[in-house]
Amino acid sequence: VVGVMLIAFGGVLLAAERRGRGDRSVREGGLLDAIIIGGAQAISLVPGVSRSGIPISAGLARGFSRQDAARFSFLLSTPAIGGAALLTLSDAISEGTLADEMDVVVAGAIASAAIGWLSIAYLMRLVQSRSFLPFVVYRLIAGVFLIAYFAV
Repeated sequence: VVGVMLIAFGGVLLAAERRGRGDRSVREGGLLDAIIIGGAQAISLVPGVSRSGIPISAGLARGFSRQDAARFSFLLSTPAIGGAALLTLSDAISEGTLADEMDVVVAGAIASAAIGWLSIAYLMRLVQSRSFLPFVVYRLIAGVFLIAYFAV
């Protein structure tokens, strides 16, 4: 399933980028755009579908620029990341591990936030000037490799 979805949604990203007009900004978006892009993110529950790639594809298909589609996708991740952090924190508190390893938790949170911010900043600069073709190629190669590996 993962290999097939990597290939299929690599094709979706390629088609969305090629056919999307790229002449709209997120500020011009409306409720229908938010429903479509948010609904597309739900498809990422299928293994092999990228959590950020599918809303970017939907944004491109709705006519948003590469940069605005990526920005909207990254903003959509905020509630999911926040929810996961709260669940993890709740588990750590209930298990009593938080008090014992608070320094490790704080260091990990700071490192994660810094690397996440730097990664998003880099990717946002990248999508301003380049296409998503390298991501499409990566998905195709990874999908073919997984299918071939597990077919043996």
